[in-house]
Amino acid sequence: MRRLYLIAGLAGCFRPAPSPGAPCTDRLQCPDGLVCDTGSVPPLCVETLPDAAPPLPEGPPPAAGITWLETASGSRDNAMIADVATDAPIAVAPGDLFLAFVSVKPPHGINSVTGLDLQWTRLRQQCGGRNTARVAVFWATGPMPRASVVKVALNSGVAFQGSAVVSVERYSGADPLQPVGNLSFANTNGADGGAVCSGGTDTLTYDWSTLATTQPGAVIVSGVHTANYSHAPGTGFTERSDVQSGNNSISAGMAVQDQTIAAPTPGVKISGSFIGNAPDWAAVAVEVRP
Repeated sequence: MRRLYLIAGLAGCFRPAPSPGAPCTDRLQCPDGLVCDTGSVPPLCVETLPDAAPPLPEGPPPAAGITWLETASGSRDNAMIADVATDAPIAVAPGDLFLAFVSVKPPHGINSVTGLDLQWTRLRQQCGGRNTARVAVFWATGPMPRASVVKVALNSGVAFQGSAVVSVERYSGADPLQPVGNLSFANTNGADGGAVCSGGTDTLTYDWSTLATTQPGAVIVSGVHTANYSHAPGTGFTERSDVQSGNNSISAGMAVQDQTIAAPTPGVKISGSFIGNAPDWAAVAVEVRP
């Protein structure tokens, strides 16, 4: 008597192999020389897989926007002075933008800035409303700056009894060709053409809205003379520096703040306040363009 034995799964080992173009689900279903193209719908046995799509060309990285990086500051208080410099060098990278805000009391001239192997340009020199102090802002940028201290020449090099503060702000991401846009300035008498040098009354707060931004993502950077009082930033602003040379009636002070403005705006409100008392303040604000 013959006995027949069934081996489990035997039928699956001898399944007929499909021909090219036949549906498949894995490579075992295709005969030698054919592969299962699981990328097609439905998957089919083919002689060779299609070439992978070429990678998309890489474009420039998205713009990171303007970024504040650091501050370097220095001061001289109630001494015979003809200049003021940062206490330490400020770091550099190719294309960085540097803004130097300077405060001097009494209101002697703020003549020029040197340092970083860059050419500095003065944007504005502004008196206080009672003409007891003066502020100025300078800017510089370049492809090959060199780390160094930043020095400000005062009163045409003639020493005088007084105080001064310099605060240098470093930014990346500014337009390398036209980093500086619009400018505005104010004191207790008014803004821009109204910021005359006599008749002012000291105030605990300040605000004005005459500075228009021209580019999306522009940054407004403002600096204000604080005398010997500390400063609180205005609405939407971030304080970057708040330095006083001392704590006496002839001390100078400089506070710097900034704010990114998402869309071009006809009149950005620039504001802040003073802690301790009301100085004869003067302020300058500048648009930094991305």
